[in-house]
Amino acid sequence: MDAAIEHAKQLVVDDGVSIAYRVTPCTDGHARRRAIVLLHGLASNMTRWSEFVEQATLARSWDLIRVDLRGHGDSPTRSAIGLERWCDDLAALLAHEGHARAVLVGHSLGAQVALHFATRHARATQALALLSDPGFAKLFAPGSRAEVPLVGTLPRNGLPPFAVTGQVDRLLVGASEVLLADYKTNRPAPTDLPSIPKVYKRQ
Repeated sequence: MDAAIEHAKQLVVDDGVSIAYRVTPCTDGHARRRAIVLLHGLASNMTRWSEFVEQATLARSWDLIRVDLRGHGDSPTRSAIGLERWCDDLAALLAHEGHARAVLVGHSLGAQVALHFATRHARATQALALLSDPGFAKLFAPGSRAEVPLVGTLPRNGLPPFAVTGQVDRLLVGASEVLLADYKTNRPAPTDLPSIPKVYKRQ
């Protein structure tokens, strides 16, 4: 069986925007063509999935497609972006590649795009792969929020407070607790607090 080779591609959609994506075609010439689409998060790009594509054996029986959502990576635009437009782009890409259906794997914003696409294009959605763990159920329950910007100040000994800004992937403000989560894809999960990298603690 030949090794999987990834191909860089561009698709110009109906409004003239060029969508960048990469395809690792199935290496089994006898397998039925099936597609897995990998969708990155906000302010990220398709390189989020580089290690996954390199290490996964799925290309033996699936076409692996990773895409730069419009407004990200090598799919720049000055036009409006949003779930509707991203879903239109994804539908056009699948049609261009000859896939009537696909499995969508979404991270962060990509999960929101995958869910919205499944609602609009149910027949084109074979399955969804999203973050799912009972321990995080509250963060995805009604009342939770996605892609939340945060602003605050941190006290400093003898100095004026330090202003910080950022964004977290999920947030839930409850009656007695505040829960937040920020995903780190393609990184080993720490087993205890001391093993969490300092850069993530500062973030």
